[in-house]
Amino acid sequence: MGTLIAHTVVHHALNPALLEHVPYTVTLTRVREGPQLLTSIRGEARGLVCGIDMRVTYDRVTPAVVLPRFVPVKLAHARSTSL
Repeated sequence: MGTLIAHTVVHHALNPALLEHVPYTVTLTRVREGPQLLTSIRGEARGLVCGIDMRVTYDRVTPAVVLPRFVPVKLAHARSTSL
């Protein structure tokens, strides 16, 4: 669990490798233990407001790479993946 600190929607891919992923939302989330993590939400996450509760999910992008992503608690059940 964590708290959303800041977010922005990226509409322009600065790197050609990200072209197929725009738009995406970049979030800064502070986890309960204190650190802040910069992650992304696929697509435009509507209704984000700083201070809302966030939950971590995991996205397997390749067989060897799994990325943490935070989603609002109300959306976490629909987007969670099991490893």
